[in-house]
Amino acid sequence: MSYITNVNAGEGLIKIGSSLIPFVNKFPKNTKLYQLMNTKVT
Repeated sequence: MSYITNVNAGEGLIKIGSSLIPFVNKFPKNTKLYQLMNTKVT
């Protein structure tokens, strides 16, 4: 449960078949890739 409660943006679980894999996906905020992938409305 620690992987899905009180996690930061860019963290969570990926389900592949019957496996759950925790991930952390951090990008520098001053990049074009971050601007394209960001889902926050500013």
